[in-house]
Amino acid sequence: DVHANPDTYEKHLSNILTAFIPNKDAILDIHSGNAEWSIFVFQDYDDNSYSDLANALWFDIIVHWWSSIYSWKKWWDVTSYAHKFNIPSVVIECWQHNDPNAVAVAESSILRFMSHYGLIEYPEFIWDINISVHLMMQKLYYMESEGKFAKERKHWDFISEWEIIAKYTHGWLIISEYDCYIILPKTFARVGDEWFYIAK
Repeated sequence: DVHANPDTYEKHLSNILTAFIPNKDAILDIHSGNAEWSIFVFQDYDDNSYSDLANALWFDIIVHWWSSIYSWKKWWDVTSYAHKFNIPSVVIECWQHNDPNAVAVAESSILRFMSHYGLIEYPEFIWDINISVHLMMQKLYYMESEGKFAKERKHWDFISEWEIIAKYTHGWLIISEYDCYIILPKTFARVGDEWFYIAK
């Protein structure tokens, strides 16, 4: 949302984006991350316009309901803010920050995005949407006190029901309630940080 007295970089950026988003046809929000092999697309809404856009980008993994785990916060991300104006928007993760492949993933996604809306022709191959794996975001875990993962965790690791995910120094355990996948685990998270996400 618009901040009358922005006092952080994020709030300044929010003011720029909120002025930019209205009256657009669609939005492609491009990110890179810290996790190895972090290539996927976030599709927060199930309308056909969102599904068609996500499928047009040719990602193997589509994660749904990302914004829902932040529903208690009093701010909007790009996708949910665009949704207020009925503008389809998806977020893509394009590999690690310093990996040159991230640029290639972003560039091909931009070209497919433009092709999807008829701005260019690129390419003619039709992606088989049945290839994509669809996961539903379930939960975000914060590091509430000092702790560590029970074993080394990587992005997209499969976790079995009742498996110990992490341990707090004071003895509490985080145990998986169901078969799931861990998303964007932060090995060097500090107390209060977002630690990891769970999807299934």
